[in-house]
Amino acid sequence: MTLFAAFILAMWVWLYRSGLFYSAFGLDRQPLVVGLVVGIVLGDVPAAMIAAVPLQLICMGMQNTGGAIPTDTCIGSIIGISIALLTDTTPEAAVSIAVPVGIVGNQLMNLLYIANGTWIHRAENAVEHMNIGEVKRCATIYPMLTAFAIYVPVLTFVFFVGPDMASRILEIIPQAVINGLAAVGMVLPALGFALIVKTIGNKKLLPFFVGAYFFAVAMSKLGGINIALYAIIGAVICYVYVLLKNNAMTGEGE
Repeated sequence: MTLFAAFILAMWVWLYRSGLFYSAFGLDRQPLVVGLVVGIVLGDVPAAMIAAVPLQLICMGMQNTGGAIPTDTCIGSIIGISIALLTDTTPEAAVSIAVPVGIVGNQLMNLLYIANGTWIHRAENAVEHMNIGEVKRCATIYPMLTAFAIYVPVLTFVFFVGPDMASRILEIIPQAVINGLAAVGMVLPALGFALIVKTIGNKKLLPFFVGAYFFAVAMSKLGGINIALYAIIGAVICYVYVLLKNNAMTGEGE
């Protein structure tokens, strides 16, 4: 990976951590979105998306409790997908590397939280002096610059040397160990999907799962429809369900 490509990918992590994409509800850190970015930067979008699929299955079953995030999916995905593209490593083996990298990379977020505590105290002082402009800067510009200082230099270096270093390490590791990593990499997506199924098993959500299954089977017999249309139909059903549920709750409140 070139230094410029590493810098661009590090900037993507910074944009995600800076809060500029906060309204994206975390989509900017999802492996499929990250895979598209990595594919564009490295010039191989199809291979990047293939490598991103098993990572996405893991993340689909991941649950964040409050503000605690178990792993940084953005950093882990960039490393895993880059390794799969730039080395002879299979996507399954790359998954087993991406997960621990994401856990370690998550420590940068803890460092960011500690550093941003400085701006809280500065904002409190600005409130006492009725300096509204400084309060706004403490809530936006200063944390963004702090995130830039923490993430971009470190991750540019990591992304620049990471794939090459991983390639050298994998050349030393016996093939049996690599096969073991690939096996673990295939199990992890299954675990993530199992967590999704457990969530779908909720009595309130199970009818949607069963109905969607039989709808997909019926459509396949009639020639099938593309994924985009499935997504649109699902979004409409979700909107109607939420609308009816809110109306029902409003009626009960009255």
